[in-house]
Amino acid sequence: MKFIIFLILFSFSAHGFEWKVTQKKDNFFLKNDKGISFSIESVGGVPKFIKEEKRQGGVLLIIYNSGTAGTSQPIEMHRALVFSKKKLVGDLPFKYVPSKGTTYKAEQPKWTLKKGKLVVLDPEEEKTYEISL
Repeated sequence: MKFIIFLILFSFSAHGFEWKVTQKKDNFFLKNDKGISFSIESVGGVPKFIKEEKRQGGVLLIIYNSGTAGTSQPIEMHRALVFSKKKLVGDLPFKYVPSKGTTYKAEQPKWTLKKGKLVVLDPEEEKTYEISL
């Protein structure tokens, strides 16, 4: 009986929000089942929610596909809304996924979380993002 109660409580505490992409004119938003929404980027096509991911230090990522860029070597661009202490602190490059048949090997963003700072080095955009958490 205790095991069943534990499983029920665990499933509720582990469950995140249900997210969906909405559009208003030329802008896209990720909206949860509580009606809270956040503006997201689109690099080509309609973005798609992928998953929530918890990281160390209470950081929550909401990962989404922001679209596909390129013509001869198309690449899906995944981004992450970054939350710290339940506050949105950034929308950063997360992963590059080559489309089927693409031979281009994209360099992936490198995420580092140290001493209350998130640093994302994105070699594809030649940018470094640094966020205090």
